[in-house]
Amino acid sequence: MEKACRIRLLGPARVLGADGAGPVMMSGTRQRVLLAALALRPGRPVPVPDLVSALWGDEPPDSVHNALQVHVSGLRKVLEPLGFPIVRDGATYTLACGISDVDVAMFEALVTRAQSLLRSAAPDQALEVLERAFTLAAGPLLAGLDLTAWLEQARRAIAERHVAARRDHVIALFRSGRAERAVEEARSLVADDPLDEASWSRLMAAQYHAGQPGAALETFHQARRTLLDELGVEPSPELSALQRDILNHRLPSPVTPPTLQGASLPTGDLIGRDDLVARVLSAVGSHRLVTLHGLGGVGKSALCVAVVDRLKAAGRRVATTEFMQVSTPRDALESWCRALQLPIGDGDPTQTIARTGPCVLVADNAEQFDGFADLALALLSAAPEATVLVTARQPVGIGPEAAIVVPPLPSDPSGPSAAEELFLRHCRRARPGIDLEDSRDDIRELCRLSGGLPLAIELLAARIRVSSPVRLVEQLRRSPEALAALTTDRDPRRSIPAVVEWAANGCSREARMLLRALAEATGLVSGRLVDSLSRSPHALMELVDAGLVTGPTDSDHFLVLPPVAQALGDSDGPTRDALLDAVTDLVRPPDGSQPSVRALLDDESAVLRAVTLSCEAGHPGVLLPWLEPFWLATARVREGIRVLRGAVESAHPDDRVALQVSLGLLAILTGEGDADALEGSLREAETTPWHHSRLVVEGWCSVGGLHAAALRPEEVTRCAQEATTAAGHDPVLRALALGCSAAAADAAGDTEHAVDLGFRSVAELRRHGDPQDLVVALGRLVEPLVRLGRVAQARVSVDEMLELSARHPMGMGAVAVSAEAAVVELAEGGAAASIGMATTVLAKLDEVGCRTRHEVVALRCIALAHTQLGRPGLGARFLGAADEVAHRAGRHPEEPGALMFESTLAALRAAPEFAENRLIGRSDPDGVVQRWLAAIANA
Repeated sequence: MEKACRIRLLGPARVLGADGAGPVMMSGTRQRVLLAALALRPGRPVPVPDLVSALWGDEPPDSVHNALQVHVSGLRKVLEPLGFPIVRDGATYTLACGISDVDVAMFEALVTRAQSLLRSAAPDQALEVLERAFTLAAGPLLAGLDLTAWLEQARRAIAERHVAARRDHVIALFRSGRAERAVEEARSLVADDPLDEASWSRLMAAQYHAGQPGAALETFHQARRTLLDELGVEPSPELSALQRDILNHRLPSPVTPPTLQGASLPTGDLIGRDDLVARVLSAVGSHRLVTLHGLGGVGKSALCVAVVDRLKAAGRRVATTEFMQVSTPRDALESWCRALQLPIGDGDPTQTIARTGPCVLVADNAEQFDGFADLALALLSAAPEATVLVTARQPVGIGPEAAIVVPPLPSDPSGPSAAEELFLRHCRRARPGIDLEDSRDDIRELCRLSGGLPLAIELLAARIRVSSPVRLVEQLRRSPEALAALTTDRDPRRSIPAVVEWAANGCSREARMLLRALAEATGLVSGRLVDSLSRSPHALMELVDAGLVTGPTDSDHFLVLPPVAQALGDSDGPTRDALLDAVTDLVRPPDGSQPSVRALLDDESAVLRAVTLSCEAGHPGVLLPWLEPFWLATARVREGIRVLRGAVESAHPDDRVALQVSLGLLAILTGEGDADALEGSLREAETTPWHHSRLVVEGWCSVGGLHAAALRPEEVTRCAQEATTAAGHDPVLRALALGCSAAAADAAGDTEHAVDLGFRSVAELRRHGDPQDLVVALGRLVEPLVRLGRVAQARVSVDEMLELSARHPMGMGAVAVSAEAAVVELAEGGAAASIGMATTVLAKLDEVGCRTRHEVVALRCIALAHTQLGRPGLGARFLGAADEVAHRAGRHPEEPGALMFESTLAALRAAPEFAENRLIGRSDPDGVVQRWLAAIANA
C-alpha cells in the first residue's frame, strides 16, 4: 500500500500525524509560506536569502535574521513532534523529510516516472501513474493565501508542471488505445490555454489516431487563426510539420514497440566542439572510464552523440542506456545487452557483457541513478574489455577516470563564434526565413549574456518568435533576472534556475558558499582571491566539475557564467562581507606593507567593482580609503565620491579621516578641490595609523599641486617636505614625494632642477612602482622638457606613456597620456595630430564629469594648433576658454604651463580677431567645448 503524503501543500497547507491522523493546521500566513519554501525542496538545504524572499519579498524587516529565526522556531515546534525536524547548517535550513512525504514533490516524482514509462513504451502503466499523480493535485499551492510575488511564481511553476502532465496524459491515452478520451482531454487543454501550441499538437494527434484526420486538419487551421489573431505569428515549424504528416498520413502508429532496445541519444549537428570530440575519442582509446561532466544544458549529451557516431563509423560496438529510465542495476545492464543484441536470461548480465569482448557502454545522465559508481566499478572489474562513457553533472570518482569538463560554447563580441552560430540555428527553426544579418551585434551581446550555455541560447532564441534581438538585449539590460525566468514549452523544469539548483545541491556547503561569493563579481576572479575566499581545498574543484564555474584561464582566472549568477539571485550580507574581507586582505596586506590596489587592477577589477557597490554600510570604511587608485584607473571618479560620502558617517573615526582624504583627492579631479580642507584632513591623519600611508603622501602631493597651479612655490615646498616625512623609507612613496619637489622647483622658475628631480622620480618608479604611478611621473616631465626645448626627450617620455597605457588599465591616467601627447605633437609641428589628441582629452573628461588640469592643457593645445593652421579666430576662442577654466580652478595666469609656445601665442594675440573671439571663449567655455565635440562627432 502506498504511503500517504503527510505534508500537504496543494490546497490549504496542513500536516498529517504519523498514523494519518490530524491534520495539524498551520497558524499563520508566514508559517504556511515558510513550510512551503522548505518542503518544496524536501531534504535539501534552502539558503536563507530564498526564505527571506519567500516570506517578505523585497521588503524584509530591519532585523530580518531575527525575524526569520522566530518563524523557524515556531514552525519547528509544530513539525518536530510529527517527525519532521528543521536542521540549520550555516546560512541554510533543511526540512528533514523525503519526497514521498510532500504532495508536491510526490506529484513531480510520479510525473517524471510516467514520462520514463512513456519513453519505455509502457503507456498503460504511465496512465496509471499519472492518474495517481492527479489525485494529489487537490488545489493551488497554499490555497486561501493572498497572492505574493513568491507565491505567484511557485504556483505558476506547479501549474505549468500540471499542464505538462496533462499533455503526457493525452499521449498515454491514445497510445493505450483510448483515443476518444484523449481527444476530450486535449480539447480541455486547448480551452484552458488557446495559445499553447503543445496542447494544439496533442489535440491534432489525438484526433488523427481517433480516425478523424479531417478534424485534425481543421484544428490546425483553428490554431493558426488563433495564433495570428492573438500574437501575430505563424504556427511553429513543429506544428506545421505535424499538419503535413497528417495530410500525407505519415503519422506513426501510437502503439510503440513493447521492449526497450537501448536508448538512443538525441541527434543533431554539433557546433563548435570539434576539438573536444577529438579529445574525448582519444580518452576513450586510452581509458576504461570516461566522464563528460558539467552544468545541465551545456551540451554533454549532444557531445556524446557526436562521439558515438564517430565510434560506430570506426566499427566499434556501442550501446547506450538513458539512466533516467532505469530503476535497478539489472535494468541498466539488460538495456545494454539488448542494444548489443546479446541474449537476456536469468543469469548475471554483467557476465554476458564480459563475454562479448570489446565494447563501449554509454551511460547518459548517470547522476539520475544513485548507485551508478558501484555499478560502474563492478562492471569494469568483471568486463576487462569494456569501456564506459558517461555523461553526468560531476565525475563518477572511481579508478583511473578520465574526467572531461564540457565548457560553454565560446562567444566573441567582435566576430562570429560557435555560440552565435547555435543561436542563429535555433532562430531559423523558430522563424524560418528570418533575416538577422543587421542584428549581429545584438545577437553577440545575447550570446555574451547567455554565457555560451547552449540551454540559455536555446531559451533566448525561442523568444525570437515574438521578439527581436534588440528588444531582448534591452529587456535583459533592464531586468537581468529575466533570463532566469525563461523555460521551454516542452518541460517547465528545463530552466536555468532548475539546472543551477540541481548542480549546486550536489556540491558541499563550502562550495555553495564560495559560489555565492564568486557570483557577486560579474566578471573574472583570480585564483589568488578564490584561495582567500575558501578554506576548503576542494570547493573550487567541485564548482568547476559541476560546470558552475569555468576556468582557469591562461591568467589563472575563474568565472561564474552570467546566467548562473542571475539564477542564484541576490547574495546575503554574510556573503558580501566574506568577499569584502578577502579583497581587503589583498589590498591591505596583514604585514602592514603598502596597498597593492594598482597592481590588482588587472586581476581583480570585477571584484573591486562589486565590493565597492554592494558592501553594507558600516563596513566599507576598512577598504575604501585604499581604493582611490581604483577609481582613477577605471575613470569612475564620480562613483567613487558617491560611495565614499555614503561611508563617511558610519566608518570608524580613524577610517573616517582616511575617507575624507580620499574624497579630497577625488574632488580635485572634478574641479571642486579645496586645498585648505584637504590639508585639514591630512593634519587629522597624523594621529592615526594612516599617517605613513600612500594615501597621505598622495594627499600632500595633491595639495602641493594646487599651490603650484596658483604659483605659490613656498607652499609647494612645504607640502613636498610633508610628503617626504610621511613617505618614510618606502621607495615608491619617496619617489612620489620627489615629484612634488619637482613641482615646487618648476613653480619657483628652476625648470632645470625640476626636470632633474622628475627624472629621479621616474627612475625610482621604474624600479619599484607600478604603471599608473610611472605614467603620472613621465607626464610631469613632458611640459618642462618642451619649455627647455628638449622636445626629443619629451617624445621619449610620451612614447613610454603610450606603451604603458596600451598594456594596463589607465582610466584617468589615459587623459594625462593624451594631453601630454598633444603637447609633444604641437612642439613637433603636428598641429592636426595635436588637435586630435587634445579632443580625446576633452571627450573623456566630459564623459566622466571631471575637470582636471589636463582640460586646460588640451584647450591651449587646440588654440595654438588652430593658430598654426591659420585659424586664429577659432584659436582665440579656445584660448579664452582655457583662460576661464584655469581662472575658475584658481590657476595663476602665468603658471609655467601657460608660457609654452611663446612665438605662437604672440602671433595669436596679434591677430585682429583675437580680442573679440577670446571674449566669446571666456564668456562660455563649456559651450565652446560642447560645440566642438558635437562638430567632431558629426564630421
